[in-house]
Amino acid sequence: MRLAITEAKLSTPEDHGVRPFVGAVVADENGEVIATAHRAEQGSGDHAEYIVLSKANLLQHDLARAELFVTLEPCTARSPGKKPCAQHIVESGIRRVHIGMLDPNGIILGRGEDKLRQEGIAVERFPSELVGELEILNEQFVRHHREVRLPDTSLYVSTQVCDIILEALQREGLPVKELPHDWDVSVEDLINYCRAFDTDDTSWDIPAMIRRFRGLAFDKKYADYTYEKDARGLIPEWIDDLNAVLTRCGLSTLEGSRVINVGIGNGAEGHGLLEKLDKLTLVDVGSISLQRAQQKFPRARATVSNAENLDAIRAKSQDVYMSLRTYQSSYFDVTASIREAYRVLRAGGLFIASVANAFLGEDETLVPGLVFPRSNMVDRDRPFEVAEKIRHQLTIMGFDDVGLHSGRTEVFVFGKRPL
Repeated sequence: MRLAITEAKLSTPEDHGVRPFVGAVVADENGEVIATAHRAEQGSGDHAEYIVLSKANLLQHDLARAELFVTLEPCTARSPGKKPCAQHIVESGIRRVHIGMLDPNGIILGRGEDKLRQEGIAVERFPSELVGELEILNEQFVRHHREVRLPDTSLYVSTQVCDIILEALQREGLPVKELPHDWDVSVEDLINYCRAFDTDDTSWDIPAMIRRFRGLAFDKKYADYTYEKDARGLIPEWIDDLNAVLTRCGLSTLEGSRVINVGIGNGAEGHGLLEKLDKLTLVDVGSISLQRAQQKFPRARATVSNAENLDAIRAKSQDVYMSLRTYQSSYFDVTASIREAYRVLRAGGLFIASVANAFLGEDETLVPGLVFPRSNMVDRDRPFEVAEKIRHQLTIMGFDDVGLHSGRTEVFVFGKRPL
């Protein structure tokens, strides 16, 4: 990995455009270096992966037993007449690839990694400290693709879940002036934080208050939500991405399956997906949102609950657990939610979650990423960090056939509860 970074630093400026520094290394199964390369070392526009694989092929190595280390996610789109690097890698026969930083270019972001996984290639990431080095090296390239902000009028900027919960707690008299709102602050973290302000041994039931106000906040934000200002409205084909994941997991249809949808909101996402299901359970923390969802799907069973605790759902009772664009939510506990998903799924049951990865920016342009809490800045890596956290937890829990799929509006993570 460090040799690949050293190679990246040798990359040759090709023109006046903003280009990344990229290095690549092919090593055999014993870690012996077969070939190294950096961007444009053999000519303008030549990518490091293409060069290093060409060198390795000239040496007639069996690449099926080799590993590729590359500092930037392999591309999936190139100018006419040029083959993307991800396809070069697939055709090379290499079975394991180590990737440094994801490509901040929204056209490629996550799709290179996903392409390799779909082709059965094992993909690993560089450790975070090396990724940090690469981001510094490619600071101009990263900034060129990431300096995106959402308009202040965007729902994701103007309405903050943490502010709604804070106002509700203050109305109850809890002497708290602000709430933690960083990524990865779970509902349990929030409960423990607020307990510190309950110093007078009052009758406050902090856990119940927090969970109730979390539901209130999501109702206030999403009960009347539509896709008019949503990436899914701009790209209704998002549902094709979901169906592609289902097909990849061996399901041609959801009909006949016992399906639980956790975080259904007001049911907007169910159009064209859930209408024909006879064994459907809807779950949401917002009672008003859930009422509206059940009006759309009157045959469904609906229960107000949270993903971290699905007590109302019997163990091993569901064939498919689905939670779309929920796992990146404020005060969401990914680990606890996956444990509950495991509990309610039957052996061999399918888990599918997706992480939002698109917003509408100015003039309805598509902006990939997730919004930094309490800001209008967008982080293009964050969806994949959340997806990777989900994937890792599924692996810890022993799920089989775990995978990722980078769709047009979200990143899907899936797996099957072991038999």
